[in-house]
Amino acid sequence: MNQKSQKRKILRFLSGKINKEIDIFCIYQWIERCYFHEWCKLAVALGSHVPPNSLDQHFHKRLEYLLSECRSKLKEQNKQIELERPELHQPFTFTIKLQVSPEEATAWLNSISNRKLERALINNWHCNQEGYVSAQSVLWLYCWAKTGMGSEQAAQAAQSVFDRIFPFTYGFFDSRLDHEWARKM
Repeated sequence: MNQKSQKRKILRFLSGKINKEIDIFCIYQWIERCYFHEWCKLAVALGSHVPPNSLDQHFHKRLEYLLSECRSKLKEQNKQIELERPELHQPFTFTIKLQVSPEEATAWLNSISNRKLERALINNWHCNQEGYVSAQSVLWLYCWAKTGMGSEQAAQAAQSVFDRIFPFTYGFFDSRLDHEWARKM
């Protein structure tokens, strides 16, 4: 199997789209392949699918080594990203007026049942008493509406909330904005 098709198969397994049973040794081999190709995030994600004492002791030692190396590489990559990331000393200065009250907008956002969104809401939703929302908050909600952070249900709920609280629709905003740019901002 070539590199791209193997990666697609691993991603389908991690997303739960593979219905047949995958044995533990196959997952071990995938982790080795991920280590070799430096797909560290995938290797770490696959590591949680290997129960303790499910492989021979030697395989478990090798598995622990591979996963620790992948975690180290991920930490190193994250540090490098932090060093390379330009500081945004001045956040966007424009704001957008909500078409509902700030309390109603917050209630709509809280109606989205997703734990990741609930935790992120505190740090990323900035609205003043007059109902003006920072550009970063609009982009944050747009990114949630676009991807749902892996949850189609959360994405649809965020799109619905987006349409209700802003004076423009998600579809209109999405047609004029690059998601990757929004994510970076």
